[in-house]
Amino acid sequence: MKKLLILALVPWLFACNPDKNNEVIIGNYTDNLHVVKIVPNIVIPISINEKDSLDLNADNSYDVFFMKSQTPLMTGYTSATFLGITNGTQIALSGINNYPDSLNVGTLIDDNLMWTTSSSNNLVLASYAQRSTSYPIGNYHFAINKYLGFKIGNRYGWIKLDNDIGGNLTIKEFVISE
Repeated sequence: MKKLLILALVPWLFACNPDKNNEVIIGNYTDNLHVVKIVPNIVIPISINEKDSLDLNADNSYDVFFMKSQTPLMTGYTSATFLGITNGTQIALSGINNYPDSLNVGTLIDDNLMWTTSSSNNLVLASYAQRSTSYPIGNYHFAINKYLGFKIGNRYGWIKLDNDIGGNLTIKEFVISE
C-alpha cells in the first residue's frame, strides 16, 4: 500500500517544482504568468502633476507610480513622463543610455538585463534636457505598444504602454510571473 501511495504522489511532487523558471518573454502568455488586462485602460493626461499607480504583485502596496508633469522650457512649458518605484521593484534599463528600456515583443526578461538598484521617484520615461525640445531624453518619447520590464524579488514581468511626450500616457496591461 505504501508503494502505491508513493507512486501516486510522484507526479504531484514533480509538478511542484520549487525551482520554477520565473523568466518571461514579452508577448508569450504562458501558464506561469498572471495577466492583468486593464479595461478601460489607465490614461494619464498632460496636466500639472497627473499620477497613477499599480500594485504589480497584489500585496496591497503600490509598486510603480507614473506621473505626467509640465516641465519649463525657455519658451514655455512641455510635458514630461516620469516613473517611480518602491517596495523593492526594479526596472529594466537600457544599456545605451541608462533610462528605462523600451522593450519589444520577444524580449526575454530575466537577470541578464540591466536593472535599477534602488527605489526612485524620478526615472525618466520621456522629457527634454537643457530646457529645449531639441534635446529629448528617455526611451518613451512616442512609444506605441512598448513594454517596460520589471522585477520584484524573483518574479519578472512587463507593463504594456503607450506614451506621447506631448500627449497622454496609456497603461494597457501588465503581466507578472507566479
